[in-house]
Amino acid sequence: MILLFQIISTAFMFISAYFWIRGNLWMSLETILQLSATKWGSNIDLTQNLISQRCDSVVAFAFLFIGFLIQIWSSYIPDKPCPFIKSWLYGIVLFLSLCFVAFTIGNCIARTMEKIELEKIKIMCEQKESKNKPPSDKK
Repeated sequence: MILLFQIISTAFMFISAYFWIRGNLWMSLETILQLSATKWGSNIDLTQNLISQRCDSVVAFAFLFIGFLIQIWSSYIPDKPCPFIKSWLYGIVLFLSLCFVAFTIGNCIARTMEKIELEKIKIMCEQKESKNKPPSDKK
């Protein structure tokens, strides 16, 4: 019965987190440009913020999915004490170490994705400006 409740709670956790990050996850670059457009150009701060949120959502979804798979996997393992965690202190150190490593890796991935997305936005803006320029008369 405990296994059933673990699976149900994990499913609700996964679904709720999915809906929480869904808005930014599928936001296209064109949508970001439209949202950050102003009457006289675009708001670069808003564009960078929306791209940052989108990249953070991708990383959050990846970590959430990994956590979901580990939770399901742990539900099927017989309940035995972990051999390398002898006391609660080791558990806390392991938890904090994993959080630090995961945060560092996730932050590096998100910032790298953000740089790539910003370059794509710049290219899209340049292409849009070149299409909107009137042809120059050459005599």
